[in-house]
Amino acid sequence: MQIELVKLLANRLIRHPGQIEQFYWSGDGLHIGIRGYPWWLDAEADHDATGKIEFHFRNIFDGVIRPEGIDFDSDEILEDFEVSSSKQVGWTQPAAWSIYCSGPIPDPLRLYRRLNDFLSQEASFRRPDDFLNGASTISGFEQLCSERSFLLVRGPDCIRELLCDELKAQSVSFSEVRTLIPQQKAYLVRFGDSSFLCRDAVAEFSQE
Repeated sequence: MQIELVKLLANRLIRHPGQIEQFYWSGDGLHIGIRGYPWWLDAEADHDATGKIEFHFRNIFDGVIRPEGIDFDSDEILEDFEVSSSKQVGWTQPAAWSIYCSGPIPDPLRLYRRLNDFLSQEASFRRPDDFLNGASTISGFEQLCSERSFLLVRGPDCIRELLCDELKAQSVSFSEVRTLIPQQKAYLVRFGDSSFLCRDAVAEFSQE
């Protein structure tokens, strides 16, 4: 049978042991086969039983996948495995907000650090330059922030709130513009050192 991974994980607690048996790319995405204790079947399953489950992640469109960060010999390979709806993760939302500054920012590095710390705490694969205008280099961002009028950022609501708070703290005049961007169904997947967004995340297994 096939089931959406978020639904399976909401109703079943991952238990060890479990080890990667397959890890491969095909034309439609990433596929991972796990063999071990069949936690996906029944909470009262035989503790000596083994089974196989396959995870299929299709239409991957953003993130970082690092196979070299996976311990293929570990029998607790799903220790940090997570799948969640992107609707529950603020920084994955559409970049619907733009902030325009009407004067220089006195301390642009403080603003940069605040956003960087927030993204780090959220374990985001996105970095400040994914949101801040001109932030591919620190010197470029400082130069931008010294201008009299400029676009500072495009991002979701959680980024808007964070940076507006900082701009107010630095007494910077600014305006906010919202663009209506439809939100599409997506899942955030975390696995080892990998973290990515995909449109489809399903589990496939036999119920026997």
